[in-house]
Amino acid sequence: MDNREERYRGERARTRRVYPEEEARTARRDGARAGGGQNQGQHRTSRAERERRRQERKKRKRRKIILVTVEVILLLVVAVGAFAYFYVRNLWDKIDHNTEFAREQIQTNEGLPEGVAQAGEKYTTILLFGVDSRNNTNLTGLGAQADTDIIACINNETHEVKLVSVLRDSFFETTEGKHTKLTDIYSAYGVKEAIQTINRNLDLNITQYVTVNWKAVADTVNMMDGLDLELSEAEVDSINYYIWEVIDVTGIDSEAVDVDDGYESSQVKEDGNRMYHLDGVQVLTYARIRNVGHHDLTRADRQRTVITAMMEKAKTLSLGELTDICETIFPGISTNLSFSEVVDLVLDVGNYTMGETSRLPQEGMYGNQEDLGPAYVYYDSLIDNNAWLHEFLYGITDYEPSATVEEISEYIYEYWEEHP
Repeated sequence: MDNREERYRGERARTRRVYPEEEARTARRDGARAGGGQNQGQHRTSRAERERRRQERKKRKRRKIILVTVEVILLLVVAVGAFAYFYVRNLWDKIDHNTEFAREQIQTNEGLPEGVAQAGEKYTTILLFGVDSRNNTNLTGLGAQADTDIIACINNETHEVKLVSVLRDSFFETTEGKHTKLTDIYSAYGVKEAIQTINRNLDLNITQYVTVNWKAVADTVNMMDGLDLELSEAEVDSINYYIWEVIDVTGIDSEAVDVDDGYESSQVKEDGNRMYHLDGVQVLTYARIRNVGHHDLTRADRQRTVITAMMEKAKTLSLGELTDICETIFPGISTNLSFSEVVDLVLDVGNYTMGETSRLPQEGMYGNQEDLGPAYVYYDSLIDNNAWLHEFLYGITDYEPSATVEEISEYIYEYWEEHP
């Protein structure tokens, strides 16, 4: 082997083949050595980017959890709302909804006093009838005797409630020109004519009514755990005399009132009277007394006392307790109020305040056949009574009667003169 060959082999041995991948790795390594600070910054930037992405993933997960939670809550609200709606609708179906006439068909006098129409915007006026129906099947038809006739006027702004009893023996004129007691008009012609008769004789524009029977009143008081009422000894005796009839009619157990169970209270207004805690049948019997005091006039006072006490007691009850009462008494009620109107009234009961209560006719503005007992009650001046009523209910101080009321007032006065 000559010198040239030895030299070639030596150079080849010293030469090392370099592949492209190795060249790339070498270049990156060399670059890292040359610019080490720059590569460290890139590495830090990469870690920040990963942290940002991780936080975004956490946020998306939280948003998803919140969205699912909101959806579940909304579904629960809808479910509860649907249950409540159908539950209340089920209660509502238990009421007797009078479909025999529409409100628009109820007659009122032509030329009603100015201010009565405007009063309808500020006040809600409802007629309350209490009938002696012996069952739940005849609340508004023929034969149902209306022992309680009350105008309830609610101030829509202040929620003050005023009550005015219209004596059941009031000598009124029907829309057909017949003259008889208000209670007989309800019995002979039904609830529509009773409403129209009150509108006709009192220059009113009432289209809403609620009729309640005996049992509904007694059940309500019992579910309220009774009422505390002020009684005289004569009233206790009268309750104990008539209570057995009411027990028989309502089918609700009760007992006579022990006169010694009365207690002194700041609510007692008369000497000799005492406060008594009464159950539903006892309260109902008290409201029907007419042989103590001045016949139907004093009985009307008692009825307003009971309604006032019931409203005050209702304000202390929970929504669940009120619902239970509604479920029990609705079969004994007839009304032409709408579903939404009844719901609004029930839900608003806690805001109501009882204002003044009174009756028609007013003291000194009537006459009756006292020697015959509770016979007709004649309005000495229907116009004067109406003037008082419109001011009491609606604050109208310049009452001008319609021609219809003027004619009826004159007829009543002449009839009373001829039939003392």
